[in-house]
Amino acid sequence: MADNSLMFSMLSGAPKLSKAEFRVTEGQLNDQRLLQALHDAINAKDLIGPEQAKIDQSIRENEDKRAGLIAADAPPDEIEAVEIEILEAKYYRWLVEQKLVRASEEAKRRLAYWESIDSPEKQEAELAKCKDGLPGRLHWWHHWAWTSDPRTDAPLTYIPFLPFDCQDELIAWIYSLVYTQRKDGHLDKSRDLGASWIVMVFGAMEWLLAPERQPFTATYGSRKEAFVDKVGDSDTLLEKGRIALRLVPGWMLPKGFTFAKHAPFLNIKNPVTGSLLKGESANEQFARGGRQAMVVFDESAAWPSGGYAAWTAASESTRTRLAVSTPQGKFNKFGELKTDKNIPHFSLHWRQHPWKTEDSYRIASRRLSAVELAQEWDLDYEGSVAGRLLWMFSEPHHVITQSEFIKVFGPTAIGEDGQFRIPKGWRHTIAMDCGTSDDHPTVLIAAAMAPANSVLPRHLFFHVQIFMGEGAQPLIMAPIIKDTLKKYIRDDDIENWLISHEAESERLIYQDHFGLPFRKWDTEAGYTMGYPQTQAYFTPYAGKHPFRQDLYGHPRAFIIVEDKQGQLRPVTEGFPLEYPEMVSSNIASLIERKEQISRLIAATKSRWEVAPAIDNVTGFKRTREELPRIHIPQAEEGKPVKAQRHFKKFDDAFDVVRAICAALPSMVALTDEERLQQRLIKDYKNEQVLATMETEGYTAYYAYQEARIEIAKDIEKERTYGRETFSGKTVKTIRDR
Repeated sequence: MADNSLMFSMLSGAPKLSKAEFRVTEGQLNDQRLLQALHDAINAKDLIGPEQAKIDQSIRENEDKRAGLIAADAPPDEIEAVEIEILEAKYYRWLVEQKLVRASEEAKRRLAYWESIDSPEKQEAELAKCKDGLPGRLHWWHHWAWTSDPRTDAPLTYIPFLPFDCQDELIAWIYSLVYTQRKDGHLDKSRDLGASWIVMVFGAMEWLLAPERQPFTATYGSRKEAFVDKVGDSDTLLEKGRIALRLVPGWMLPKGFTFAKHAPFLNIKNPVTGSLLKGESANEQFARGGRQAMVVFDESAAWPSGGYAAWTAASESTRTRLAVSTPQGKFNKFGELKTDKNIPHFSLHWRQHPWKTEDSYRIASRRLSAVELAQEWDLDYEGSVAGRLLWMFSEPHHVITQSEFIKVFGPTAIGEDGQFRIPKGWRHTIAMDCGTSDDHPTVLIAAAMAPANSVLPRHLFFHVQIFMGEGAQPLIMAPIIKDTLKKYIRDDDIENWLISHEAESERLIYQDHFGLPFRKWDTEAGYTMGYPQTQAYFTPYAGKHPFRQDLYGHPRAFIIVEDKQGQLRPVTEGFPLEYPEMVSSNIASLIERKEQISRLIAATKSRWEVAPAIDNVTGFKRTREELPRIHIPQAEEGKPVKAQRHFKKFDDAFDVVRAICAALPSMVALTDEERLQQRLIKDYKNEQVLATMETEGYTAYYAYQEARIEIAKDIEKERTYGRETFSGKTVKTIRDR
């Protein structure tokens, strides 16, 4: 170990040193930093009492508060909130002791070990030991790795990084990924388990230990540059690497290395071996070019545009692309990689960590929303989708079998061939989104509306799906469409033929060469076209399910599938949840109603499941996969509602479904006043109009009256409109029914 007196003299204003002397003192500064960090950690036990005393005071105050609430017969939720605060304080009291005792004991062991390496020969032997494959890397980690807690109230800033078993397994997995398997990897992790530190310190370790003949080069990226590197900010990736390098013994640093010269912004270079750690923010050309041992995509699920382009760009520069993130749904590259059987996966779940207890999870569940809890703790790819449009979609409610349909509608649902069919006279809407690749396929869906005199009037049934990726040209698709829908074409039951607005050339071919009278679907409503109508059809209302008497909740839209791909069956594992008490929509607020429906769906799914979709022909596989995952990305927040777009990938079937719903009458009738309120600008809506008039005076009043008159005229004009079917018949339809 270096002479401590020299170290302290350097820090107290010694004369300026030559360049040659300065290259030596960088190592001595490292020794001083390491010595200080070890002594701080050893003394951490002395901090336990004062830290726990602060927490004990908080516990006493909350216990008194709880007693007062109980005496005052306060609502149970208020009492429970205080009890959670007491639970949280007690958990942190326990955690402080666990952390500081472990840090103190580990620092004592490390100091003794460091002092034992007191000659150049022993130092060389130690380096050789650390370089000896995976066992050597784990030895390095257990003796020389550090982490940091930058929070201002943290009792200890620098902490010896002694891995728990689950973290040792992760280190070994990354080492195997880079040096043995040489494959891409997918790492999903709960929050606050040290995964980002492990991935970055792994790079710093290899930067130190990789030989000159095989230098270690890696690029680290995150969704924003501010998360990649900021010197002095240990929340950023590369600064984590610098911290790890500042706290190794001076003799472990490469000769001639200085932090000022070799570790500037977004770059840490080893002047001896050429090893290099680089930082880069997310972009479509991320890490393209050069040859690298590893490219890391930190918080991959949150990368712009789903991270697809960046993942592809890095494919030629490395064999090991490592995607690291908490989940944010399946609708991004990170989510897709979860199901990729060709790459290794590692999950770092909170239950694997000794300090993450059931109490800590209960505390988090009170503080976080359901989406945040699914994302940050549970590794739940379904629940972690924020802004889900069809949050009410539930296969037990919405996916029914052909036999169940026939049982309700009787012989009219059986064709001349003895097979399932939609009864004659029902009006059909056909919609198609055109694509010619596997990433953007062609999807056609047929839906029929039950007439007013049927058993279930004004209910919508999706009954045909045609799906084709590469090669979906009109010459191929048209005969398939005509054959699949021939009985409904023959019966003159198809009222609407809709095609995606950009497919003008395809529309003309279908119309002129094959007699299929597609018209472009309406895009006047903006990107949100069909959102509210689709939600209205799929929302379950109070009452028994019309096809499944064991279910509660009555939606107005159903997907009809082959029996073996939609059969309802009981859930065999877990415990069923209680059904909520449903309140009629005219009593419950919008938020209350959403909560009721969410609980209803959760209770239903805890009891029942539906046989999985096998194919796209009679199982609606694509549609059933898309609908529960469609969401508005966080990046769209703040935009006008009409300009907000759902995530535009894996949405082809959803686009068709919403086009159909937008073309049909609305499920819930609105009064003229409700429709008028929908169209008024925000300042003139009921909840805001009085405040507007108080601020702007009589001019606002006259402008408000004029706006109401003009909107009322527009509503009257839109009550009826005419259109032609493909056979030339004129049909009058009530809009906004």
